[in-house]
Formats: sequence, structure tokens, C-alpha cells
Amino acid sequence: MADMRRPRNREGTPVDPVPFLVVSLTAFLITHAWGPLYLLALGFTTAESLVALTALLVVVVAVAYYRLVWLVDPEKPRVASADQRLSYLFYAIVIGFVLLALLAAPFLV
Repeated sequence: MADMRRPRNREGTPVDPVPFLVVSLTAFLITHAWGPLYLLALGFTTAESLVALTALLVVVVAVAYYRLVWLVDPEKPRVASADQRLSYLFYAIVIGFVLLALLAAPFLV
């Protein structure tokens, strides 16, 4: 009975929903808690900022579902090599710097 509530991948196998939920809920918190404040500081109206951020949230949730539910194989162990982990760390650092620059933009204008 518990397997009926779990999301299924493209082969119909139930997968763990926790990674998808964490990414989706974190994206919601970031976009709808901080996003409107920054877009209002950039001159957008409240309605425009909520529409834009909701569209962004829909894209993030769709990508998260595709990567973390639809493509995942629960039978295959997910072990990343050292090179992959280093590239993930590099990408995370670059994304962090870009996000910090975007968050600082309202204060520079």
C-alpha cells in the first residue's frame, strides 16, 4: 500500500521522493520568500514579480522531477567519481558567485 503513494520512474518502479521534495520546497522558499523583495527593489510590481517567480519555480520543479524521479534507477547505486565530485563543486562555486552578484544588484543600482 505504501508503494502506491511513492512517485514512479519511467519504468514504473517506485522511487524515493525525498530528494525531489527537498529541491522543490527549497526552490519555493527561495523564489517566493526572497525573490519578490529583490524584484521589487529592481522596479517590478508585486504581480509581475510573483508571476515571474512562479514561472521560474515551475521550471525548477519540472527539471527536478525529470532528474530526481523520472530518470532515477533505484536499483543502481549512485556513486560519483572524484572528477565528477570536483566538477560539481566547481559548478556550485560558480553558481554561488553568480547568485551573490544577482542578489547584490539591487544595491548597486
